[in-house]
Amino acid sequence: MSENLIQHRGQPSIWEGSGTRTPCCDTERWLAAAGSGALLAGGLRRRSSSGLLLVVGAGALAWWATSRREDRVARRARLRQWLRHDRVPADVVAASDEASFPASDAPGWTSSTAHIG
Repeated sequence: MSENLIQHRGQPSIWEGSGTRTPCCDTERWLAAAGSGALLAGGLRRRSSSGLLLVVGAGALAWWATSRREDRVARRARLRQWLRHDRVPADVVAASDEASFPASDAPGWTSSTAHIG
């Protein structure tokens, strides 16, 4: 076998191993949990409908903090797709005109622009 066809790799390979992150390094989870605690404390101090809304928001953030990383990424992707899908351009004619810009006006083939006549 020829020497130049052998792939030499250093140790350790990045493809071998668990590849998972430890739960303590998930910054989004810790920030959501801290925000949930702050909203819960603020909501319990207020004895009104705004306090109830803060407690509900704290519950939503706590639920987000306890969900798995893969689930959060999938939900975020679905939300982004849904938000992009609902956008309708304000002027449909202007949007289609901008989309067809290079094909709408072909360049001239003559070298002069003045009309002699």
